[in-house]
Amino acid sequence: MRITLSKITLLLALLFSCAAQSQTIVFQDSDHVIYHQLIGDSVIITVEDLKDFTLDLTDDLDPAKFDWIMFMFDIDQTGLIDAGTGTDVYYTNDVDAANTLCKGDILTSNSAGMCGGLITSATLSIGLETTTTSNTPHMVYEISIPKSELYTGSQVCTRMSVKIGNVSGVSTVIRTFPSSTDLYFVNVFFPISLFESVDLGEEIQYCTGDSVMATTPYPSYLWSDNSVGEFFSPKDSGLVHLTVKDNTCSLSDTVNLIIQDENYCTNINLRFPNIVTPNSDGLNDSFEPLASSVQRTMNYTGVELRIYNRWGVKVGGEKGQAPFWDCYLDWGKKAPPGTYYYVFNPGSTGSEAVTGFFTVLYTEK
Repeated sequence: MRITLSKITLLLALLFSCAAQSQTIVFQDSDHVIYHQLIGDSVIITVEDLKDFTLDLTDDLDPAKFDWIMFMFDIDQTGLIDAGTGTDVYYTNDVDAANTLCKGDILTSNSAGMCGGLITSATLSIGLETTTTSNTPHMVYEISIPKSELYTGSQVCTRMSVKIGNVSGVSTVIRTFPSSTDLYFVNVFFPISLFESVDLGEEIQYCTGDSVMATTPYPSYLWSDNSVGEFFSPKDSGLVHLTVKDNTCSLSDTVNLIIQDENYCTNINLRFPNIVTPNSDGLNDSFEPLASSVQRTMNYTGVELRIYNRWGVKVGGEKGQAPFWDCYLDWGKKAPPGTYYYVFNPGSTGSEAVTGFFTVLYTEK
């Protein structure tokens, strides 16, 4: 039975739907809600002030009296204020151009470096909007920060605190989340995940030599057998558990693996790897059938291999030749790490189409 176009479309739609993590609420009371999500390589943090119905970003008489927000991060997760350029940082709307963004260092719990002293690619929007939380227009602050600005290479989460200044009458009312008596603080925090939840998939039929890995590369790994590699090679059927954690938060998932007998594994038409590591070490550098499943007498006339990225865009594959992908996109660039979907149509050989997901894994330099 060959795979149909509708099945391919459904699988690609499911893959696309997983590209962005759903919104996670980190704080909520009767007046405020704070939530975040991951979209691509950016962390999106939204703060809604449900009781602020006016927008004031300019005040010629007193430039200190306007609506503002400050996001503060204990990036290296020491629980302390760490002086030094780019270590613990804040983002806020600029006093001189209230709807633009500046970034600076947090030096102590009550002192901060110059606003605009650090270069940032983050963006900030401030406005009166209706949302799913309230259909009355209210103040909504949204910041988009490249994950690279919050990630040191080892943590799973970053630590965030928020401070809001709202114009109320002739003065500005300041609220902090979580509450704190310090002017600048990060030792009290909300954990903000920098990675999608761990997903090992559903129950899977495995053959000896196959490997298990999460759909997203993580900074650390702890498997059921206490191994710490990027992937796990099961020897027996049973539950396999992966935990990814730092000193702030933990992500984990469990999958049930069923190891098939040797007869099943050696007689299926073609089997493809679920992990490719194109790092030029001579091992798993390309996507092609596993050696134990290659049919040396197979006629490749009319066969086709198609590779799709997580957005459903075809990025590789050829017709009329042995299935092989060198992990370079059709337009010449090396494929970035991540999850891909393949369709191998064996043409007129009578064999079944082979489809599935695999992960390209390597460290970008």
